[in-house]
Amino acid sequence: FAREASEIPGFPGITFKDTSSPVSWGNHPIRNDGAVLFLAPLGGAVTPTVDDSGIMLEQNGTYSFVLRRGESIPGINDGLVYSTPNTSAFLMNASGLLCYQGILMNPDGTAAATNSTYVGYRKADGTKGVIIRQGDAVPGVAGATFASLNGSTSICVSDSGVCVFSANAVGGSFGKLGGSAIIAWDEVNGARI
Repeated sequence: FAREASEIPGFPGITFKDTSSPVSWGNHPIRNDGAVLFLAPLGGAVTPTVDDSGIMLEQNGTYSFVLRRGESIPGINDGLVYSTPNTSAFLMNASGLLCYQGILMNPDGTAAATNSTYVGYRKADGTKGVIIRQGDAVPGVAGATFASLNGSTSICVSDSGVCVFSANAVGGSFGKLGGSAIIAWDEVNGARI
């Protein structure tokens, strides 16, 4: 399935990075159709810190990128690009909808200075977008904004396309010290507590 330093089928010159752990797993990495979702550090014909990792899907020996470091994400309009998901915070439903907690970076691979975390989606047709981003207003809570989402999300996604997760927030009724809210999102209704 994945062996360190081995070329990834279908991607000439790109390898699973030569490490003791060539892949890591999100929540529920094996779908009912047998497809496997995983995060791969990449070696070979890549630029370190710019495009050297990606969330991949393997199905019956065919490998594809779902998200790759360095990609632009629609809705992120300040020049930052996708870097990586947070640990295991990525999950795909049976229809191919991926919900994930992402970290943003500058296009040269350096860390973003502010508002670098978000929750995003990628549909089976490749359409990508942002559900919420650090610094955005919390829907329905006057004066509240989302705080860092890094590691706080615990993402779940239903086969009907509803993504549910926890999100840190500050201000408004969350106060200066902050708290968290359970957020639900789907394409028709958007994000809501």
